[in-house]
Amino acid sequence: MKRTLTLGLVALSCSLFAQNFEGVLKLNDRVQLGDVQKTQALEENFKAPYRAELAKNKKRLEDPALSAEAKTKLEADIKRQEEVINLPLMSNIVEVRMKRDSVYKLFRNGSSAELILNHGKKVYDISHNRKTYELDSSKPFSTFGKAPHVTKTSEVMLLVSHLCTKYEVKSTEKGKDAVGIFWVAADIKNINWKFALAFEDEDSTLFSEIEGLPMKIEIASGSVGFFKDVISIEGVSVADSDFELPADYQEIVATGSTKKKKKK
Repeated sequence: MKRTLTLGLVALSCSLFAQNFEGVLKLNDRVQLGDVQKTQALEENFKAPYRAELAKNKKRLEDPALSAEAKTKLEADIKRQEEVINLPLMSNIVEVRMKRDSVYKLFRNGSSAELILNHGKKVYDISHNRKTYELDSSKPFSTFGKAPHVTKTSEVMLLVSHLCTKYEVKSTEKGKDAVGIFWVAADIKNINWKFALAFEDEDSTLFSEIEGLPMKIEIASGSVGFFKDVISIEGVSVADSDFELPADYQEIVATGSTKKKKKK
């Protein structure tokens, strides 16, 4: 009896925390605020000043009196402004590299990243544009609360060559309703999807009740919608160096309400 209980606890621990998968997963991650038109309007309002400044800088670039140094700086400014304008703010293709207990996520055409080490005990936000990194000490945010109601249905759908079963998730915590649809590939059980699919802030029984890898997720929480779709998944060798902080980057250290840069 004691041996059976021990084996059961080990199996439970492995199912919740083990990550045997090594490879690369690509994810389409999107947020919608209100309806589609409202989301597009908010995004355009944010980008409008960048469009105006970009037009001015391109006109300045034509000035023959511009020095070589000023021209180089202006070209760099133009490139950054074009990146902001061209990248969708509310949607993002995320490349997720996974190995043992670590996850590396690359966002926005490689301009930024997140490094998750030791099953989420340490999380770093990395800016490749600014060549900085920062330990993420933000407070956990939970969409579904600690104990959502999870229902496995009989509906199935084929996604990325995997047969997926539909799960319905509902919760009400502090008056806030959240409803989610998860299409889950039961044959993919060696991925800790809490970290792979950006649910690392959730403190919930959700991860023990959904067995497999969710390939498609739709969540409605208030007026905000969250959508996640696995585009591809490939088991390949991933270099250990992908899970190391760049040696030539500066660390941003929070001290109270201020932050300072510290050379690693």
